[in-house]
Order: sequence, then C-alpha cells, then structure tokens
Amino acid sequence: MGRITEAIKHLIIINVIFFAIPEMMKTEVIQSLFNYFPLYFPKNDSFGIWQYVSHMFMHGSFMHIAFNMYALWAFGTPLEQMWGKNKFMFFYFSAGLGAGIIYTLVNYYQFNNAFEQLINSGMSSEKILSLMNPNLVYENQVLQTVNSTFSYPAVGASGAVYGILVA
Repeated sequence: MGRITEAIKHLIIINVIFFAIPEMMKTEVIQSLFNYFPLYFPKNDSFGIWQYVSHMFMHGSFMHIAFNMYALWAFGTPLEQMWGKNKFMFFYFSAGLGAGIIYTLVNYYQFNNAFEQLINSGMSSEKILSLMNPNLVYENQVLQTVNSTFSYPAVGASGAVYGILVA
C-alpha cells in the first residue's frame, strides 16, 4: 500500500463527488439529474448506454462507497504502481464495463424467464409492464422477480473493484 497514486486519487475524488452532491443537495432537479447515472435494465425507459460507465460512480450508501473506495485504494495502489496509470485505468474501466455487461445479461435472462412464466399464466405483456414499479413488493415471486429486475438499477464501483481484487 503506501502513498496514494494519481489515478486512484482521481477515481476516489470523482466517486465522492458523485456520492456527495445528491446527498447534500436534495433538490428535485439534482435528484432527477442523478437518476440518469445508475445502470437500468435495457427495456426500462430510464436506460441509457452511457450508464455502463456512469453507474461505476454512483453508490447507494455511505458504507457502500466507503468499502469500495478503501478496496480501490488498498488493492489498486500496488497495481497502478506496477502497471502505470494508463494500463491501470484501462483495466479498471474494462472490469467495470465487463461487470455491467454481465449484470445486464444475468438480469436479462432472469427477466425473460419470469416474464415468459407470467405470459404462460395468462397475463398480457402490457399488463405485466404496467405493474412495474420500484415502490411495490409483490407476493407472487415471479412477478416480484420481473419487477425488481426491471425497476431496480445497479450502482457502484464494485465490479471494477472486484476486477482489481482478482488481478
């Protein structure tokens, strides 16, 4: 470990800014702006291709960002010292993008399986999609799977950090 390297320092600063702004400025404009950054399910209206990068800078709680940034510093610093800034940054973003893609593929598989079960039980696709709401919890496990996969976005640098841990 030791002294913090340049890329690690910049990544931590960016992550802290992205976490602190919505926490400190709870205005409607700021909150709606920051709803564009988490990684949503591709069929969700809130999905944007940029979210594969931007979700890496969003975090759900203080402990979430604290553990991610500690791991980034503790395990990323030696890698950056060994590889250099450019190679480290390429690896970090590759791991984060890869994690986002894998997350999307797994969710897509779960969503389609559960969606097909609901269609086979007699529900129309319009009815199923009209029930998608992140504020609701359903007793029907299949409907809950479709709802949570569709409605809840992914946030955090965990995928990129896990890549660093593996390296």
